[in-house]
Amino acid sequence: FSGSSKVNVGGGICAASSGDNLYEMMYPISTWGKNYIIPQTKGRPTGSNGTNSVIRILASKDTTSIIINGGAPIVRNAGQYYSLTTNTVTNISANKPINVSQTYVSAYGCQTCGFGACLGDPSMVVWSPVEQSLNNIILYSSNLYQITQSYLAVVTKTTDTSKFRVDGLKVTPVNAFAVVPSNPTYSYANFPVSTATPANPSLGYHVLKSDSGFIAVAYGWGIGNLTDILQVPILKT
Repeated sequence: FSGSSKVNVGGGICAASSGDNLYEMMYPISTWGKNYIIPQTKGRPTGSNGTNSVIRILASKDTTSIIINGGAPIVRNAGQYYSLTTNTVTNISANKPINVSQTYVSAYGCQTCGFGACLGDPSMVVWSPVEQSLNNIILYSSNLYQITQSYLAVVTKTTDTSKFRVDGLKVTPVNAFAVVPSNPTYSYANFPVSTATPANPSLGYHVLKSDSGFIAVAYGWGIGNLTDILQVPILKT
């Protein structure tokens, strides 16, 4: 595990004035991959910097060539990283194994909102590569830390979107999968799900299934400085 006891995250685009602790499990290099698709977040106010996140790409070997959304190669050596701030889906590929994390920007100073109305605070998730896809997983959308809005971000092959189910149901048209512009082989979806309540904790359980593999992250938003984002990545062991 690694992280920080408290950090503000502005991503170079906003003057972040609120922070939180960031802790994540660091996956062993043997599980790192060469291809990642990172969806943008959903649920924060549009038209503000709150929809942005910071993506950091870490190289495991020298002369690692990284390509982002089909652009020019970016070369990094072992232990070096490249960061970018974005509010759109990001397609990342490399010629050698890399680690990719996504950190959501701070609430205050990065959203157009008053005190007590900003959603979330910085939080980080280490994504699994598409090589680590699974067919069946249970995620939990907790109501702890005042979380009231829960979402799932899902990545799967475009040809297999009709096979994906959440709690036995297809993803509805309003939340339909969208093709990744720089990698049409894959599509992504970002949609709301029910949040657990003290009276009914079972509302937080969500079963994700597909005959084909997928990658998924569960996250949620709450109001105020003391709220946070809870995320659960999928990882093959």
